[in-house]
Amino acid sequence: MSLLAPLFLTGLLAALIPWLLHRLSSNNPPLQDFGSTMFLEPSETMSSKQTKLRYRKLLCLRVLVLALLALLFAEPVIKGIKLLGGGAKRHLVVIDTSLSQSHTARWQRTRTLAGDILDSLPDGDEVAIVAAASRFVQPAGAGDDSNDFSQSSARNQINALTPTSGRLDYSRIASAISGAVKDSPLPVEVHIVTDIQQSAMPERFTDLAIDGIDKLTIHSSADATDSNLSLSAKLDYAADNFADISVLVSNYSDQAAQRQISVTANDTVIESTTITVAADATALFQFNAADTTNAQGQLEIALSPNDELPIDDVWTLAVPDGDRTDVSVVSGSVQSIASNYVSAAIESDPRYRKRDIAGDNLSAGDAGAVVIVPDAAVLSDRAATRLQQFIADGGNALIIAGSTPHSTQMRKLLSISNSARNELNNDAAAPVSARSIANIDTTHPLTRDVAGSWRAVSVINYLPLNVQNTDRRIVDLGDGSPLLFERTIGEGRALFFASALDTGWNNLAVEPLFVAFMIRTVEYLSGDTSTNPYRSVGDAVTLPPGAQILDPTGTPLRELSALSEKGSIRLETAGIYTIRSATGKKKLSVNSDPRESNLQTIDDGSLARWRSIVDIKPADNTASINTEQNFNKGFWRWLLPLLVIIVLTESLFSHRHLWIKRGA
Repeated sequence: MSLLAPLFLTGLLAALIPWLLHRLSSNNPPLQDFGSTMFLEPSETMSSKQTKLRYRKLLCLRVLVLALLALLFAEPVIKGIKLLGGGAKRHLVVIDTSLSQSHTARWQRTRTLAGDILDSLPDGDEVAIVAAASRFVQPAGAGDDSNDFSQSSARNQINALTPTSGRLDYSRIASAISGAVKDSPLPVEVHIVTDIQQSAMPERFTDLAIDGIDKLTIHSSADATDSNLSLSAKLDYAADNFADISVLVSNYSDQAAQRQISVTANDTVIESTTITVAADATALFQFNAADTTNAQGQLEIALSPNDELPIDDVWTLAVPDGDRTDVSVVSGSVQSIASNYVSAAIESDPRYRKRDIAGDNLSAGDAGAVVIVPDAAVLSDRAATRLQQFIADGGNALIIAGSTPHSTQMRKLLSISNSARNELNNDAAAPVSARSIANIDTTHPLTRDVAGSWRAVSVINYLPLNVQNTDRRIVDLGDGSPLLFERTIGEGRALFFASALDTGWNNLAVEPLFVAFMIRTVEYLSGDTSTNPYRSVGDAVTLPPGAQILDPTGTPLRELSALSEKGSIRLETAGIYTIRSATGKKKLSVNSDPRESNLQTIDDGSLARWRSIVDIKPADNTASINTEQNFNKGFWRWLLPLLVIIVLTESLFSHRHLWIKRGA
């Protein structure tokens, strides 16, 4: 209604201006002085009041031109319901097909509700079905066109739907169907058929808003009596064909439940136990030294008997098959305690295996892509020279400075400051006393999410290393000196740690952080960004150049033409995925998202608020409780070509019909 007044005034002015110009135009000739008037005949005096409109068609064209110009600036909108199909509407029926819908009773109720929606619609209304899980798809029934919005096609699509193993986040519904709402020529009503899981709610309630629709209706297929038990598992340790496994069983019901847990390797049960889980509680059980000789790379942990949601009663675990990736550890003539710390940390991860290499014989062909130097102080000049050449040729290394490096080449590589270098040359290697750890680059892969653990490290002594302008400082001490930084040398990269793996220098080696630091270092320097071996269906994994990923059936998921570039692959099904790269082979355990197993529903207040939301005002992020929005369509874009046509017509018309009086 706010546009009616300015549009009326604009149109009125646009019509009056050319009308007045035509109305006031006069054809009175100018007065001329004559010597005699006896031969002149008397005539009627012309006045503006007696002037008649001329060129009425031209006047109409000019009025129309000005009116169109005014409308273009006003950019008016019209109600689509009045111009496009009378009272017909398009109904978007969003059906929850996430894992929780595999619950037998819930899926039956969901299909019944979807059928009831179709039964209640007028014959002339259109229907579009949207399946909602980890991603959004608009499925088409067999033989139907994807643009067929008939109710019969919608029924075929509903009958073809089945629950998936993905997770639904309600915040994705608005973004997923916004395009369908915008492109619809009819007013849109949205029906969401779901089990209103609390775990599917977004952090911000405003993310539930859907713009541009007439009405939002939420149909709940949940029931307070629905119950479920689920499990998840983790491989704590695996080596020498034995594994320690932690199993967590969750009971989402108001009654205690008893279940049997079995561990299966290649269709053979190798471990089993019976546990009792209290109501609305979880129970943890540990299998120690389970025999994985016949596992063939994976174990299956299962609950029995199954409940009404059997898909989350099974969990698959990847087991290292012994094909570990070698990590080269460079040592000198003397084996130091630092080497023992590094070796233990590397081999704690079933993906990696430590391989000792003498520094004097270091070469790219023998060491691989990554080397770890636990104690640079024990390396000779020859070893330091070979290490620097290894990095310059494209290798990557972690160099731990140690206590007192005597090698001249190693001091140059470490960039020890001149003052400290003179003291070292005089065998007066007095390390500098540090204050504490201060600045941490929390965006670096080595320190991301573990800044608190780094601040817990106590540094007593360190070596003053010079940092270049191009170096990336990762961890700094309180006096501004670098403790950990990264430098590019030629074609390779080096990480420098300006202390020693010695409790007399710091407590890093005896902190839990040390193992994570070493594993992250290997992953970072080798380009392995897939640090988490446990993933959920619907997750995406990022692969470095040259890496290929195989699905649980062994089928490659990346095209050969894309292997030379960094890529991202979505994990669509549960099972064991294998990543092959230059650093070796890695397995991913992909299972259903545990959040889908929790059948708890949102409270009545939140559900009522969600039902009331159609549009969110961006100014204050408050919800509008008006569920009936006008369906408006802008038509001003169509006025521009029409204006061009009318202007051309007016020009041709005026050129043909206007006449000009010329004096003698």
